[in-house]
Amino acid sequence: MIAITCSELWGTFTLTPPPVITSLDRTSGVACQTEDTIVGSGSCPAQGSSSVTFNGAAASAGQDILVRYQDYIVVGVPCWATSGPAAVTVAGVAGRSASFAVIPMVVEVDPASGLVGAPVWIRGCRFGQARSSSTATSNGVDAGAATSWSATDVLVKAPAQAATGSLVVTVGGMASGGGGRFAVLPGPAIYGVSPVWGVAGRR
Repeated sequence: MIAITCSELWGTFTLTPPPVITSLDRTSGVACQTEDTIVGSGSCPAQGSSSVTFNGAAASAGQDILVRYQDYIVVGVPCWATSGPAAVTVAGVAGRSASFAVIPMVVEVDPASGLVGAPVWIRGCRFGQARSSSTATSNGVDAGAATSWSATDVLVKAPAQAATGSLVVTVGGMASGGGGRFAVLPGPAIYGVSPVWGVAGRR
C-alpha cells in the first residue's frame, strides 16, 4: 500500500499550498501487489475529497484507497496502473507528482517443465509491445531471441545452459515479479554400448 503524507493545515476544501509529494518509500512495484509509502507536504483532507492517480489511472476509492488521514492517504497500486507520475488531487486541485515505475509481472509459465529447446510461453502483464532491449531469462540464462513478444505473452525456447529456476522478463531495466518458474527435464542420454563391436546387419 502507499501512504501519501501531507503536513500543512487545510480549510474547507481549500488548498494553500496544493499537495506536494516529496519522496517515495518505493519508487517501483508490481501493480495489484505493491505496498509503499509516499511522503509529501500540502493539504490532504481526511474526507473523501482526495484522489490518487498513477500515470492517470485512478486508484479506486472503495478498493485501492484503504485509509484516509488528514496528513496522509494509504493506497494500493491499482491493477491497471502503468509507469509514470503518482499524484494526489484534493478538492479538484492537483498537486506536484513523483515518478513511480510499475514492474512487469509473470503470472503463468506454460508448460511448467520441459526439455532444453522446448517452446515456453511466459504470460503476464507489462512486457511491452515489442522486445527492443527487453530480455527473458531462465534461471539467469538468456533465452535468446523470442519467437513472439507482446505486452502479455512472450514465447521463448528453454536455453541450452538453463537449469530449473525462475523465468524472468526484464523490461526497461526492471525485472518481473510473480512466480514464474520452469523445470528443465533431463534429456535422453547414452551411458554405454554392449557389445562394443559386431558384424554389420547382425543384432
